[in-house]
Amino acid sequence: FKVPEGVIYLECERDICQERIMEIDPKSIHYIKSTELSQKCHQFYNKITPILEHLKKSSKVVTVNGNQGKNHVVKDFIAATQPQILCLGGPNSELRSTILNDLTQNQGYFYLNIPELVKLESERQTKLGIEFSEKPHPGQDVPSRLYINLARKVIFSLHNYSKFVVNGFPLNSEHAEDFERHCCNFKGFVAASSPGDDLELDDGSQKVGLAHFFANRGQLFKFNAYDVEEFQETMGEKKSYSVVIGGQGAGKTTVSKYITDFFGFTLVDIPNIIEVLKTRLGGEEGPLEELPFPELVKELKVMLESQAAGSKLIF
Repeated sequence: FKVPEGVIYLECERDICQERIMEIDPKSIHYIKSTELSQKCHQFYNKITPILEHLKKSSKVVTVNGNQGKNHVVKDFIAATQPQILCLGGPNSELRSTILNDLTQNQGYFYLNIPELVKLESERQTKLGIEFSEKPHPGQDVPSRLYINLARKVIFSLHNYSKFVVNGFPLNSEHAEDFERHCCNFKGFVAASSPGDDLELDDGSQKVGLAHFFANRGQLFKFNAYDVEEFQETMGEKKSYSVVIGGQGAGKTTVSKYITDFFGFTLVDIPNIIEVLKTRLGGEEGPLEELPFPELVKELKVMLESQAAGSKLIF
């Protein structure tokens, strides 16, 4: 069997799962008797850990917080599965290069240089390349569908990438609308500029320019300098962390569950993680009495790295 390129794990606390199952209509095929429920949940959680560990070695595993309400889960699911497409432009070429280098070398983006891809397709004389080589009629532009087909060909064939930064297309609002209609949505337009620069709102024709198009949607992000943390925060890619502390019986668990249910946070249950690790590392001899701290740090690092960009976590 072929190894899956991507895995989405809906992580949900055992007691929440049990509560939801108990609310299922007894006539449903998904209903589980209360006398069997605890045992089946226990079996699932014992089996899922080694399966996930195996999948992480060969697939991209993204964890979605299943404790949340349905709307939050759907939003996170879409964010985890839909490619992220950024347009990169602006008059400051040096800053553009700086941003592009960091995105591609450090943040997992693939660079879609549309003019270069067109050139390669034409040289290879592919079906798409031949269409690009055909000169349009006087006064007509190369159809946007060719650029979109080219971009789509790359985006959906690179299974190791889910984030792309594109240059050279779209050129105006009509192109952008066609791209979103036939490929996928843009996350925004990153404009590299210098203080005092005024981005053009049109491309000199009757068509609305990209800056205006994205500005009207609240997706125009102007940068006069580049700071990684500021960029990630602006683009909604920075993972945020919060901690709930308090004495025994103060209500930490209750507050944490409320925050996960209503504000879309993922709960990082440290005591539960420790117990799972003790059992896993203890092997046939039984759970460890004490968990080495480096093992906890290693597990948390793997878990946090698997969270989707823009995730909100609470400890």
